[in-house]
Amino acid sequence: MGGVAVVALLVGATAGWFAAQYYQGSNTGMSKTELPDSLPVVVFQQAGLLSARDKTLLEERVIQPMIDYHNENEVKIVTISVKTPAHSGEEYDIETFFVGGVYEGMIWGKKDGDIPYWVPGCLGPCALSDTFRAKHPEIVAQMKKYGTLAED
Repeated sequence: MGGVAVVALLVGATAGWFAAQYYQGSNTGMSKTELPDSLPVVVFQQAGLLSARDKTLLEERVIQPMIDYHNENEVKIVTISVKTPAHSGEEYDIETFFVGGVYEGMIWGKKDGDIPYWVPGCLGPCALSDTFRAKHPEIVAQMKKYGTLAED
């Protein structure tokens, strides 16, 4: 288990360093539009505490929809870091780092409990592509329910 924690820490540190290079405008040898295909890097901190159920729900309900939405809007995510809480019922801490220095942090779902679907945080009604709507109908339904979806 110690080896897994060390690997997760190293991966997280590497992803954080990579993101920091863009935030600080450092020269990484590539332009900001030439990002590697492997991005974003998704890191589960304290992965040994993460159940298979919660990991699947986080990936399906939060991480992949977030990546899909931002990719469609040409907002490049460098890394998503998910800190696993120690105890059941505690919330996940999710940090997202974008190219250009934008950072977003949120507390989401509960370990071994409810993990709701992520929805875009638009300042007004959100316009979603047909592709996003087809891939994530639960998010569309939730946005319709709360009136945050732009009319077709």
